[in-house]
Amino acid sequence: MEFIKIKNEFLHNLKHVNVEIPKNKFVVVTGVSGSGKTSLISDILDEVGCCEYLESLGLPQQTCVHDYYGSIVGLNPTVCVKSSCAGRWYPRSTVGTKTGILNYLRLFYLAEGEIRCLSCGKKNRPGCNCPICKEEIPSVESRQLSFNSPAGNCKKCNGMGYVVDVDFEIIRKNNHMTLPDLCTLIPECKPLKKQLPFFAEALHADLSKPLRKQPAFVVDSFLNGMQLQKSNFRGIGPYLVKLYSEGNYTGNLLHKRICPECKGDRLNKIGRSIKIGTVSLPEASQYSVTRLQDFIETLMGRNEVTELGKNIGKLLTARLNDLIRIGLGYLTLYRTIPSLSGGEYQRLKLASLLQSTMEDMVVIADEPLTGLHPTEKIQVLDQMRLLCEKGNTVIIIEHNMEAMKRADHIIDFGPFGGKRGGSILYEGSFQGLLLCDKSITAQYINKIGEKFEATTIQENETASLLIKNANANNLKNIDVCVPLHKLAGITGVSGSGKVP
Repeated sequence: MEFIKIKNEFLHNLKHVNVEIPKNKFVVVTGVSGSGKTSLISDILDEVGCCEYLESLGLPQQTCVHDYYGSIVGLNPTVCVKSSCAGRWYPRSTVGTKTGILNYLRLFYLAEGEIRCLSCGKKNRPGCNCPICKEEIPSVESRQLSFNSPAGNCKKCNGMGYVVDVDFEIIRKNNHMTLPDLCTLIPECKPLKKQLPFFAEALHADLSKPLRKQPAFVVDSFLNGMQLQKSNFRGIGPYLVKLYSEGNYTGNLLHKRICPECKGDRLNKIGRSIKIGTVSLPEASQYSVTRLQDFIETLMGRNEVTELGKNIGKLLTARLNDLIRIGLGYLTLYRTIPSLSGGEYQRLKLASLLQSTMEDMVVIADEPLTGLHPTEKIQVLDQMRLLCEKGNTVIIIEHNMEAMKRADHIIDFGPFGGKRGGSILYEGSFQGLLLCDKSITAQYINKIGEKFEATTIQENETASLLIKNANANNLKNIDVCVPLHKLAGITGVSGSGKVP
């Protein structure tokens, strides 16, 4: 058996740790908070693995942790699965683009879809003239079916499916403030403040006056922008919309509405005109993953599907099935990444790893089961096992007992947190962990079977918080009563509506 050999690591509170982690196995690292788990796995192992991988590609890297602390032998390139990252809030990113499944669906529609006349909807071959309205039916390329391509997206919403407007009334409520102060009030608009002198010079505006005393044309130009002689003054409204499209603004000054042109389909008229039967690409992209898989498999069962379509369909259904196996069959390909919960996003990244052909990688995850329903935890653990079977090493930091039971190898840190931690108390199987007297983890697991009495609340015992007609995100106009001055638990599967 091959091992990742770690020697004399003493970053943070680690006390010259020596450990051998078996490769191509499912490894759980546990222990009390602050005992050194993250220091060893995330701060050292992941960083060193990333540095060495990039160096192997000939890319120069800055000095990493490994240059200062201990030694690591036998480490393969690492992939870290986190519940959040910098790119998560990019508004154009969807389930379909994140997993690459939408690319396969576009190719399937190119192979099997029917081109329709943009005027009358008559089916015909591309490049021919419509027999009814005599208009030429355009040829279609893959990029014309992508809402992230200028050739395919709706020009009104730029492929977003909705248009974003700025609520100027919120700004006007602060009409006692000057224009520079308003730019400062909205942190993202500070760059506009540098352009205000040129703005004031062009309009002969007095920047010391509050908004309510400015002429109407000055206020309008300040909010919507204007053309200057030397440069453009973008205006607060267009500037915030631009920041939002780049994923750099999530404030309360914006509100969204369905695009009046594409009705949320994201594509232009050409992209919307291609259909398989009566179903367009945007309509199929808004099916649930489970329903979409059934739709594709039904089509493939028919004799009229081309050989190319069958090959693409097999790849497409395989990737849809990966999402179903990990418990995300209810999502749609058009579901935006920012709208996902942390647990959903983490499982989506796991599904992306499963779809790849990678092997001899080290997959690291920090508490991947946190916030998941018990049934979802089992699904995630099953997928991690599959990653190991594909020839990868999976190392997770976790306190969940089910994860420990399924692990090939357990590393327990302790005995306590902070300065009293940083040592490895146990390495080995789950059964062996239970016999470790020094381990707080083992002590807790051995006491889990003890009985406890559940707390009950009598009707009218306490005041309550009443929530009526809640409908944010996927909430369906629910009413709920939460008792005050009590410990209230909210549970349910990921994406069921707990967070909103």
